[in-house]
Amino acid sequence: MIILVLLRICEGVLFSLEGYTEKCFGLSLEKENKFYADYSFQSRVMVRVYSGRGLLQYTSPRRSTKGTVVLTSFEPGVHKLCFKAFGKDSQTVNFNFELVDNYTENLENQLSELLENLGNVYTNLEFHRARESAYKDLVENVSDIVIWGALCKISMLLGVGFLQVYFFSKLFSQKHLCSI
Repeated sequence: MIILVLLRICEGVLFSLEGYTEKCFGLSLEKENKFYADYSFQSRVMVRVYSGRGLLQYTSPRRSTKGTVVLTSFEPGVHKLCFKAFGKDSQTVNFNFELVDNYTENLENQLSELLENLGNVYTNLEFHRARESAYKDLVENVSDIVIWGALCKISMLLGVGFLQVYFFSKLFSQKHLCSI
């Protein structure tokens, strides 16, 4: 059974494949069109792509449950994308696809988007570097203040301790004990 897919309308298909059956989708491609398809299923399904003349162009690896098909049509016609189940259980098959009419124009658009995104990444990186530098300076200043505060507290405690020892030693000395 061949089902013609209108590639301009939808971007993916989810269907159920009964045990030991095969479903094929027709892909009407012009010359120099590029077709991308990502597929996934549960188990024991084989994916095959046939050219407009019926020649096998792609077969999925054995025991794989997902994969990607990249197809460039060198001749116009209806290419077939077929899914064949090998188990007796029903399988759910999902495949998403994209058709690119003019490959170089699409590549130029993708490259310009990539350069724009790269510029955004560079701007964000510079912003985060500046923020990190400011944060580092702030943390170093706070750390210095904390260290100096701790040193002042330690010196005050030592000073109070020595004064207490000095005054208590004078208070309890022999001379003062007799006068009390």
